[in-house]
Amino acid sequence: MAVLAILTIGDPKQFSFVTRLFTENGAKTSISSAADIRDTINKLRASHYDILIGDFDLGKENGIDFIGRLKKHVQYSPVTIFTGDQAPSVVKEAVKAGIDYF
Repeated sequence: MAVLAILTIGDPKQFSFVTRLFTENGAKTSISSAADIRDTINKLRASHYDILIGDFDLGKENGIDFIGRLKKHVQYSPVTIFTGDQAPSVVKEAVKAGIDYF
């Protein structure tokens, strides 16, 4: 079974459930984390990731703005964000920014 390379963007503690979800289902994963867009782009230049998972709340900017900018650099990996806000306007912004999964 191939190893699924995951890059989380934001506070790594926020994504501990992702690690648990994959490992409980028997998936082999390699999970890395990036704090900001510069760190993310540097990691993407150095390695391939099968999926990018970002937090909606990234401090100075929200995940939609961040991921929208990131999608200009990454076209091959699916991108998703996590948020408790499912307001139609937020979902619409996410889709417009190029989010693959919300």
